[in-house]
Formats: sequence, structure tokens, C-alpha cells
Amino acid sequence: MSPIGLTLLLLAVTAPLQAMATGKARTESTDTLLALSWLPAFCETMPKARECQVLNGGGMPDAARRLSLHGLWPQPRDRVYCGVSATNIKRDKAGDWKRLPAPPLSAESRARLETAMPGVASQLDRHEWIKHGTCYGAKGGAEAYIQDALALTEAVNGSAVGAFLAESVGRTVSTDAIRARFDQAFGPGTGKRVQVTCVTDGGRTLISEIKLSLRGTITPGADLGNLLGSASPQKRTCKGGILDPVGLQ
Repeated sequence: MSPIGLTLLLLAVTAPLQAMATGKARTESTDTLLALSWLPAFCETMPKARECQVLNGGGMPDAARRLSLHGLWPQPRDRVYCGVSATNIKRDKAGDWKRLPAPPLSAESRARLETAMPGVASQLDRHEWIKHGTCYGAKGGAEAYIQDALALTEAVNGSAVGAFLAESVGRTVSTDAIRARFDQAFGPGTGKRVQVTCVTDGGRTLISEIKLSLRGTITPGADLGNLLGSASPQKRTCKGGILDPVGLQ
């Protein structure tokens, strides 16, 4: 059997088993939070992370100018670790992600994920699947969960939001300006469903994450504007900050 055929066979076998283990196949999450990171800011605080060593060493040029996938989180926040063994929960909470099972993905999805989520280098994908993905409830298991997260991430980066961020690297950007670009790209009012998170780096305030509140069933072809517009408005927790360039400042 070819490698592709074997991958598809494994997915066909594991997806139903995942659904049985999580007990969530009957109800796919319709209340989710998409967390997108600005990797250069993360790497100011975690420079020893593998992905940060690559980024600060001149690798991953795309991740220097666009948002990276952190995770897709079913809500409420305590909806985590569905059907996960006590052993793997303990490993995850201890940060022992190397010993967690990798989400079973097709070769195509794995390649897309490694680009969209540089944290795969530090096994972030294993942590996200075990803690959040097991509660997502999609019939396709890990494959469907990751494909949905990738589609949303690519939609943001390919929009006026992504273009604005790429043009603003090194400058101070306000939350209001980011929200305005969401309104432009996905419809009036969608920006209010977006929360900007900041971190302090010495005397600087950096934009670290952009989180999107989504309501509705997510599919690779879902309308992000409708998902945002159906969600509840989010409080503004950060007025804005520097969109950090690559390299330790």
C-alpha cells in the first residue's frame, strides 16, 4: 500500500475511535475562540523555544509578517480534555508535550499546519489537540479540527487584516485600528468580536495575540464574517502596542 493510502486508512480507523473516546461526536462546538499569535512578540519572551531560534536566526520569513495559529478553543474555557487519559492530562499540564500523541493528520494537513503553526516545532499541535481539539466534536476528528483552524487562519491572513499587519511591522498599532480592518474585511461590527492581547517587554508594550470570538458551525468553507457577527462583543483589554519585528530588541 502506498504511503498516502496508508495515511487515509489510518485516518478512517482513528477518527471514529477518537469520536468514541471524546464522547463529543454528537455535538460539534458552535461557540469557539480562535487564538492567533504574533510570533516575534512571543519570541521576545520565549527566545529558547525551537521555533523562536529558527525565527530569530533568519528562518520562517512568512511568520515574521503574519499571524500564526495558536489554537481553536471550544467554549466555555473549562471545556477541555474530553476523553483524555489522566496520564496524558498530567503530561500536558507539566509541559511534557513530547510524550503526548500527535494528532493523526493527512500529509497535506500536516504540511499546512507546520507552516501556519510554527509552534509545531515545540509540539504545540499535540498540546492543542489533547486539551482543546478533543472537545471540538467534529466527526472527522483531528483532521477536521485542524482543517477548520487552518481555514480560519488563512482567511484572516489573506484579508485586509493580514495586509494591514504586514505593512505595520515595527510600528505602534491600536486595537481600534485592528478592529476597523476586521470591519473592512468581514463586515461592520465584526471588529467588536475581536480581542487584542498585549505583553510587556522591558519598557515596551507588544501586541502578542489576536483572538476571534466565533459562533456557529465551522467548516473549511464557512463565512468568517457570519461566524464573527453571530458572536458576542468582546471587551477591549489592550489599547494597542508595537507590532514587533523579528529579533530580540
